[in-house]
Amino acid sequence: MARKKRLFWQLYPSYLFIILIAIVAITWYASSAVKHFLLQEMTSDLEARARLFESQAAPYLAPLQPEIVDRLAKKMGKHASTRITVLLPSGQVVGDSHEDPASMDNHVDRLEIQEAIKNGLGQSIRFSRTLGHELMYVAWAVKREGRVMGIIRTAIPLRVVDQAVQTIQGKIVLCGAIIAVFATLVSLFVSRRITRPVEEIRGWSESIAKGDFQRKPEVSAPEEIEALSVSLAHMAEELHKQIDMVVRQRNEIQAMFSSMAEGVFALDMDEHIISMNRAAEEMLSCNFEEVKGRSIQEVARNLGLHHFVKEALTDPRPLDKDILISPEEGVVLNCQGSILKD
Repeated sequence: MARKKRLFWQLYPSYLFIILIAIVAITWYASSAVKHFLLQEMTSDLEARARLFESQAAPYLAPLQPEIVDRLAKKMGKHASTRITVLLPSGQVVGDSHEDPASMDNHVDRLEIQEAIKNGLGQSIRFSRTLGHELMYVAWAVKREGRVMGIIRTAIPLRVVDQAVQTIQGKIVLCGAIIAVFATLVSLFVSRRITRPVEEIRGWSESIAKGDFQRKPEVSAPEEIEALSVSLAHMAEELHKQIDMVVRQRNEIQAMFSSMAEGVFALDMDEHIISMNRAAEEMLSCNFEEVKGRSIQEVARNLGLHHFVKEALTDPRPLDKDILISPEEGVVLNCQGSILKD
């Protein structure tokens, strides 16, 4: 059978597991919440930059002056550390802070461009094949008299957000590790506070089982364990009284049994001797300590007595019978026998 774990090793790892799960859950939730917040802030910031650039680029969209628009985009993008792209409603790029507009594809199929043409503002996150990493794009429609004159798109790499999230995750993990150490010590203290009284009560119960009723440890524990200690103390007190009473009665019976003039012996159901008084020892010419546990046939070689014992063990009624012990001397024993039940 597999060895059972101690209560301490069932409680303590459970506390540690709960703490670990809590730290992982908090780290995941905080990271997700922070990333969502930063993305919202980044979207608002890119929209503000697009609106700011609109005041500079709008005069050169109608009539269109692509050279000036491209120059403004490169200048503004450099100072703002932001990629700025200016497009016509057809999707044609007329200005870009990082690339030559003539070499760039038509952007009419971009999600943020379609949303900006439809709703005035569009936003998307995707991998840029031009720059080789993931970016957030925000497109702002430049309108005049309700008609879209162009679209200004601002973009920034998401690695900025990832770095910020990683920094926050590192701080959360560090704080979590400190909290985990503190919680580990607290859980160790709580576990020991629960298991130590249980171990004391166990040792106390073992002492009671060995007959030591004097030991009574002071158990300081939660209410349920303290109630168990009180119950065990009450049980030990009652058990001590019962044992004293049984010992006293046994001594009284033993004294009475030994002082009887009649010979008395007791057998088990296999006819083995389990008790005998001094008068029976003299009658059977034996010593009880030497014949204890032996069969009556080995101790007393008398067929009449053997038959009487067998009959007494099988007949539920009390028996009374005279048995001839010594034919030469004419010694006759008056034997009485009965079965002891329960």
